[in-house]
Amino acid sequence: MGHSEIKSGDAQLAQLNEIVMIEKNAHFSPWSIKSFDEAIKAKNIFKVFLENKKIFGYYVAIIAIDQC
Repeated sequence: MGHSEIKSGDAQLAQLNEIVMIEKNAHFSPWSIKSFDEAIKAKNIFKVFLENKKIFGYYVAIIAIDQC
């Protein structure tokens, strides 16, 4: 039986094409590659989840100050 290795880590610019493919399949109004690029460069919390080195999920957390 094969061993599945699941890891998480910070999203990297080199992973954006794979992330955008997931985004387009999961959302009616997906983010663009530019939006994800800006999320990385703005140092938002942007994590990916990998199984055997292939991305199967991600999240972006944007901290908004003084929004209330």
